[in-house]
Amino acid sequence: VIHRSHEFIQLDALERYGGDGLFIHPVIGEKKKGDFQSHIILKSYEIMIDNFYPKNKVVLAAFPSKSYYAGPREAIFTAICRKNHGCSHFIVGRDHTGVHDFYGAYDSHFIFDKFPDLGITPIKYNNILYSRKGGNYFNSKKEATSCDEEGTNISGTEIRKILECGKKPPNWMIRNEISEMIQKEFDANNCVFVK
Repeated sequence: VIHRSHEFIQLDALERYGGDGLFIHPVIGEKKKGDFQSHIILKSYEIMIDNFYPKNKVVLAAFPSKSYYAGPREAIFTAICRKNHGCSHFIVGRDHTGVHDFYGAYDSHFIFDKFPDLGITPIKYNNILYSRKGGNYFNSKKEATSCDEEGTNISGTEIRKILECGKKPPNWMIRNEISEMIQKEFDANNCVFVK
């Protein structure tokens, strides 16, 4: 499910690289236990597109592949798939498609240096932090020197734990509209997480 770090990265990349649009392509295949169900992920993006993302600049399409949690190799694979869908750039986050601490946090960044001729430009983001003082988000390594605080990490795992306890995560972690949609799914006894 999209949280505020994802939102920051996607909108920052769109603006910073002058993109014609943003192609959102979440994996809807098999996932590991505890991950969000695919229909919840898609609903979260529909909320973002309908209410927060720039109009007529975002395309949402389901990616019918399973999650392999293969870190750097999966980042290369998905970059090639996105290129085949017409994308010119590919966002690579911290610990991209990793699982636990199996891969280094930036291994998926480094692998693109070994394959410069893929025909798609990687856009690399470090850990995105939230500034409680400024109420803004920043790319930890690149912008921390200009920030007067360390910032607060936004963790998808922490968001899931808060939601599982029946509580609402703060809006700076995940949009209220998405938290409310997930709570309604819980209230209706719908399956929110992979079992």
